[in-house]
Amino acid sequence: MKEMNIEKRILKGLAIDGVIDVEAKTELDYRRESGGMRAVGPVIISGHCRVENEVRSFSETLELDVLAPRIKLSNSEPFTIEVLKVKGVADDGILLMLDLGIHGIEDNKTETLPPALDELAEKPVPVQAEPTVQAVDETAPAAEEAEADFESIEDLFDDADNVYTSCCLVVAKADDTYETIAGRYQVDVNELRNINKNKGIEPKMLIMLP
Repeated sequence: MKEMNIEKRILKGLAIDGVIDVEAKTELDYRRESGGMRAVGPVIISGHCRVENEVRSFSETLELDVLAPRIKLSNSEPFTIEVLKVKGVADDGILLMLDLGIHGIEDNKTETLPPALDELAEKPVPVQAEPTVQAVDETAPAAEEAEADFESIEDLFDDADNVYTSCCLVVAKADDTYETIAGRYQVDVNELRNINKNKGIEPKMLIMLP
Protein backbone atom coordinates (compact mmCIF):
# COMPACT_ATOMS: atom_id res chain seq x y z
CA MET A 1 0.00 0.00 0.00
CA LYS A 2 1.13 3.52 -0.82
CA GLU A 3 0.23 6.58 1.21
CA MET A 4 -0.71 10.07 0.09
CA ASN A 5 -0.85 12.94 2.57
CA ILE A 6 -2.78 16.15 1.92
CA GLU A 7 -2.98 19.27 4.08
CA LYS A 8 -5.74 21.84 3.62
CA ARG A 9 -6.49 24.97 5.65
CA ILE A 10 -10.12 26.09 5.94
CA LEU A 11 -11.91 28.92 7.76
CA LYS A 12 -8.71 30.95 7.55
CA GLY A 13 -8.73 34.02 9.76
CA LEU A 14 -11.45 32.70 12.05
CA ALA A 15 -10.51 32.36 15.73
CA ILE A 16 -11.08 28.64 16.33
CA ASP A 17 -10.94 27.61 20.00
CA GLY A 18 -10.62 23.92 19.16
CA VAL A 19 -11.70 21.10 16.84
CA ILE A 20 -14.20 18.74 18.47
CA ASP A 21 -14.37 16.00 15.84
CA VAL A 22 -13.63 15.42 12.17
CA GLU A 23 -14.33 12.60 9.72
CA ALA A 24 -13.75 11.93 6.03
CA LYS A 25 -15.27 9.66 3.41
CA THR A 26 -14.62 9.05 -0.29
CA GLU A 27 -17.16 8.83 -3.10
CA LEU A 28 -14.84 7.82 -5.91
CA ASP A 29 -15.67 6.42 -9.32
CA TYR A 30 -13.14 3.93 -10.71
CA ARG A 31 -12.81 3.49 -14.44
CA ARG A 32 -10.38 1.62 -16.66
CA GLU A 33 -8.55 3.57 -19.35
CA SER A 34 -5.94 2.64 -21.93
CA GLY A 35 -3.20 4.02 -19.68
CA GLY A 36 -4.38 2.35 -16.46
CA MET A 37 -7.05 2.85 -13.81
CA ARG A 38 -8.43 6.27 -12.88
CA ALA A 39 -10.16 7.25 -9.62
CA VAL A 40 -12.29 10.40 -9.82
CA GLY A 41 -14.57 11.94 -7.25
CA PRO A 42 -14.86 13.79 -3.96
CA VAL A 43 -13.33 13.28 -0.55
CA ILE A 44 -15.81 14.83 1.88
CA ILE A 45 -14.45 16.10 5.21
CA SER A 46 -16.82 17.26 7.92
CA GLY A 47 -16.78 17.89 11.65
CA HIS A 48 -17.45 20.30 14.49
CA CYS A 49 -15.37 23.04 16.06
CA ARG A 50 -15.74 25.50 18.90
CA VAL A 51 -15.81 29.24 18.20
CA GLU A 52 -16.28 31.65 21.12
CA ASN A 53 -17.86 28.90 23.24
CA GLU A 54 -20.28 27.99 20.46
CA VAL A 55 -20.23 24.70 18.55
CA ARG A 56 -20.14 25.12 14.77
CA SER A 57 -20.16 22.51 12.03
CA PHE A 58 -17.86 22.63 9.03
CA SER A 59 -17.58 20.73 5.76
CA GLU A 60 -15.01 20.66 2.98
CA THR A 61 -14.94 18.73 -0.30
CA LEU A 62 -11.74 17.84 -2.16
CA GLU A 63 -12.09 16.64 -5.76
CA LEU A 64 -9.53 13.95 -6.61
CA ASP A 65 -8.42 12.78 -10.05
CA VAL A 66 -5.79 10.04 -9.68
CA LEU A 67 -4.37 7.89 -12.49
CA ALA A 68 -2.59 4.62 -11.64
CA PRO A 69 -0.46 3.50 -14.65
CA ARG A 70 -1.32 0.12 -16.11
CA ILE A 71 2.22 -1.17 -15.67
CA LYS A 72 2.04 -0.56 -11.89
CA LEU A 73 -1.35 -2.21 -11.28
CA SER A 74 -1.33 -5.30 -9.10
CA ASN A 75 -2.63 -8.62 -10.42
CA SER A 76 -3.78 -9.71 -6.96
CA GLU A 77 -5.36 -6.58 -5.47
CA PRO A 78 -7.79 -4.06 -7.02
CA PHE A 79 -6.84 -0.40 -7.28
CA THR A 80 -8.69 1.48 -4.52
CA ILE A 81 -8.19 4.60 -2.40
CA GLU A 82 -9.30 4.73 1.23
CA VAL A 83 -9.12 7.21 4.07
CA LEU A 84 -6.56 6.06 6.61
CA LYS A 85 -6.67 9.01 8.98
CA VAL A 86 -8.01 12.53 9.13
CA LYS A 87 -7.15 15.16 11.71
CA GLY A 88 -8.02 18.80 12.26
CA VAL A 89 -6.22 21.30 14.47
CA ALA A 90 -6.92 24.95 15.26
CA ASP A 91 -4.21 26.87 13.40
CA ASP A 92 -5.21 30.16 11.74
CA GLY A 93 -8.57 28.58 11.04
CA ILE A 94 -8.57 24.79 10.84
CA LEU A 95 -5.66 22.83 9.36
CA LEU A 96 -6.98 19.55 7.95
CA MET A 97 -4.49 16.68 7.58
CA LEU A 98 -5.69 13.76 5.46
CA ASP A 99 -3.88 10.43 4.99
CA LEU A 100 -5.06 8.31 2.06
CA GLY A 101 -4.11 4.67 1.42
CA ILE A 102 -3.65 3.58 -2.20
CA HIS A 103 -4.10 -0.15 -2.76
CA GLY A 104 -3.39 -2.23 -5.84
CA ILE A 105 -0.06 -0.64 -6.83
CA GLU A 106 3.20 -2.58 -7.09
CA ASP A 107 6.50 -0.66 -6.94
CA ASN A 108 8.70 -3.28 -8.56
CA LYS A 109 6.31 -4.56 -11.20
CA THR A 110 7.69 -4.59 -14.74
CA GLU A 111 5.86 -5.29 -17.95
CA THR A 112 6.77 -8.51 -19.78
CA LEU A 113 6.68 -8.22 -23.55
CA PRO A 114 5.46 -11.09 -25.74
CA PRO A 115 8.29 -12.90 -27.60
CA ALA A 116 7.21 -11.30 -30.88
CA LEU A 117 7.89 -7.86 -29.42
CA ASP A 118 11.34 -8.59 -27.98
CA GLU A 119 13.11 -7.34 -31.11
CA LEU A 120 11.06 -4.15 -31.17
CA ALA A 121 11.83 -3.50 -27.51
CA GLU A 122 15.54 -3.23 -28.32
CA LYS A 123 14.99 -0.42 -30.84
CA PRO A 124 14.95 3.27 -29.84
CA VAL A 125 11.51 4.70 -29.25
CA PRO A 126 10.39 8.34 -28.91
CA VAL A 127 10.75 9.66 -25.36
CA GLN A 128 7.42 10.48 -23.79
CA ALA A 129 6.90 13.54 -21.63
CA GLU A 130 7.57 12.96 -17.95
CA PRO A 131 4.49 12.42 -15.78
CA THR A 132 3.38 15.32 -13.67
CA VAL A 133 2.30 15.68 -10.08
CA GLN A 134 0.20 18.80 -9.92
CA ALA A 135 -2.86 19.99 -8.10
CA VAL A 136 -4.78 23.10 -7.31
CA ASP A 137 -6.08 23.66 -3.80
CA GLU A 138 -7.97 26.45 -2.04
CA THR A 139 -6.01 28.61 0.41
CA ALA A 140 -7.36 32.01 -0.62
CA PRO A 141 -8.66 34.66 1.83
CA ALA A 142 -12.18 34.44 3.18
CA ALA A 143 -13.64 36.30 0.18
CA GLU A 144 -12.65 33.35 -2.03
CA GLU A 145 -13.64 30.54 0.34
CA ALA A 146 -16.74 29.75 -1.73
CA GLU A 147 -14.73 28.79 -4.81
CA ALA A 148 -14.47 25.10 -5.72
CA ASP A 149 -11.43 23.00 -4.85
CA PHE A 150 -9.75 20.64 -7.29
CA GLU A 151 -6.83 18.30 -6.94
CA SER A 152 -5.47 16.60 -10.05
CA ILE A 153 -2.72 14.09 -9.41
CA GLU A 154 -1.77 12.76 -12.80
CA ASP A 155 0.29 9.58 -13.13
CA LEU A 156 1.38 9.90 -9.51
CA PHE A 157 2.93 6.45 -9.24
CA ASP A 158 5.04 6.34 -12.40
CA ASP A 159 8.21 8.44 -12.30
CA ALA A 160 11.33 7.71 -14.28
CA ASP A 161 13.66 8.58 -11.40
CA ASN A 162 11.68 7.90 -8.24
CA VAL A 163 9.18 5.40 -6.91
CA TYR A 164 7.04 6.93 -4.19
CA THR A 165 5.83 4.60 -1.47
CA SER A 166 4.46 7.68 0.26
CA CYS A 167 4.36 11.39 -0.41
CA CYS A 168 3.47 14.57 1.42
CA LEU A 169 1.74 17.37 -0.48
CA VAL A 170 1.45 20.91 0.84
CA VAL A 171 -0.41 23.88 -0.61
CA ALA A 172 1.63 26.80 -1.95
CA LYS A 173 0.73 30.20 -0.55
CA ALA A 174 0.74 33.52 -2.35
CA ASP A 175 4.32 34.69 -3.11
CA ASP A 176 5.74 31.28 -2.13
CA THR A 177 9.06 30.18 -3.65
CA TYR A 178 11.06 26.96 -3.36
CA GLU A 179 13.22 28.76 -0.79
CA THR A 180 10.30 29.83 1.43
CA ILE A 181 8.66 26.39 1.30
CA ALA A 182 11.97 24.64 2.04
CA GLY A 183 12.51 26.93 5.03
CA ARG A 184 8.98 26.48 6.34
CA TYR A 185 9.11 22.68 6.23
CA GLN A 186 12.87 22.37 6.88
CA VAL A 187 13.76 20.44 3.73
CA ASP A 188 16.63 20.82 1.27
CA VAL A 189 15.74 23.39 -1.39
CA ASN A 190 17.55 21.51 -4.18
CA GLU A 191 15.73 18.26 -3.36
CA LEU A 192 12.48 20.20 -3.28
CA ARG A 193 13.17 21.64 -6.74
CA ASN A 194 14.14 18.24 -8.18
CA ILE A 195 11.14 16.32 -6.85
CA ASN A 196 8.80 18.96 -8.32
CA LYS A 197 10.66 19.11 -11.66
CA ASN A 198 11.65 22.74 -10.85
CA LYS A 199 8.24 23.89 -12.09
CA GLY A 200 7.03 27.40 -11.47
CA ILE A 201 5.10 27.77 -8.21
CA GLU A 202 1.68 29.37 -8.25
CA PRO A 203 -0.72 30.06 -5.37
CA LYS A 204 -3.01 27.10 -4.52
CA MET A 205 -0.65 24.60 -6.19
CA LEU A 206 0.14 21.35 -4.38
CA ILE A 207 3.89 20.93 -3.82
CA MET A 208 5.47 17.57 -3.04
CA LEU A 209 7.94 17.51 -0.14
CA PRO A 210 11.05 15.29 -0.33
